[in-house]
Amino acid sequence: MALTPKKVYAILKKYTDNSVAGGGTIKGKNCVINSITSITGGHRVEFQWTLDNGTVQTQTMDVMDGVDGTDGDDGVGIASIDFKEKDTDGNNVYTVTYTDSNTDEIVCPIGPKGDDGADGVGIPSGGTANQILRKKSSTDYDTEWVDPSASSQIQSDWSQSDNTKVDFIKNKPTKLSDFSNDVNFITNTVNNLTNYYLTSETYTQAQVNALIGSITTIAFELVNTLPTTDIKTNVIYLVPKTVGTSTTNIYDEYICVDATTTPAKWELIGDTTIDLSGKADKVSGAISGNLAGLDANGNLTDSTVVASKVIQKVTTATGLLKDDGTVDTNTYQKEITISNKKVIV
Repeated sequence: MALTPKKVYAILKKYTDNSVAGGGTIKGKNCVINSITSITGGHRVEFQWTLDNGTVQTQTMDVMDGVDGTDGDDGVGIASIDFKEKDTDGNNVYTVTYTDSNTDEIVCPIGPKGDDGADGVGIPSGGTANQILRKKSSTDYDTEWVDPSASSQIQSDWSQSDNTKVDFIKNKPTKLSDFSNDVNFITNTVNNLTNYYLTSETYTQAQVNALIGSITTIAFELVNTLPTTDIKTNVIYLVPKTVGTSTTNIYDEYICVDATTTPAKWELIGDTTIDLSGKADKVSGAISGNLAGLDANGNLTDSTVVASKVIQKVTTATGLLKDDGTVDTNTYQKEITISNKKVIV
């Protein structure tokens, strides 16, 4: 449709009015972002400005999300820094290893030396071997070298009972059981004591002798006859035993079971005799291969029977055994008596 001059004028007037007010085609007023809202695939931005005549105008713009670009290459980091050496100028040289295995050497220069600090107090000069350092007064650092003396050394005192004193002996053993090598002995059944040490932890010589003397032991004593006085109940007395008309080295063994009676009561507990009365004597002049026999006294004799001539077993059930060990199976007549009558079969 063609524009008439009137319509063109109306359009131009509207444009002019808006331009004068600041809202024409080319906006001339300051604008602000009124809001930003999410939309599918992007955001919608609303701009707002106020014209000279107070009219508020808005306009929106859709800003769509862009496409992600291609990832860039990974950066290179530092894997380790290791001390390598000192150079000729005394600087520290370090080897830097990167994550891509490449390396660089970095020199760290030594900085200038700082100002010297104030001298320390230290100890006084001088002194000789074995001298010790002691305070001369309560003033700080006022010390001197001196020779050691009894008054300057700590000497332990066994009798010191004040535990605040420097010569007090800590953890001092006071009884036998405090020592690490203390031994608990077996029960003394004679005195019915559970241990061999007393409450006082010490013994007199008489007590030691009494304990030793109360221990019962068995001893052997060789005598010609049994004693009648000073009889010991823990001694086995060996009395020579007479065999025939001569005294041999064979003894009867006696022990006293009651020394309070007269005469004392003795028990024969054995002797050293070996009883050979039941043994069989050997045969003199025996012939090898002959069988052994017994005489009327039970001693061995040579039977003169050769072992090889003896038949150990008869294997035939019927027949007569002959001198050579064989069996005769012939039939023979036998005479038997039945009711006082002889019958030949």
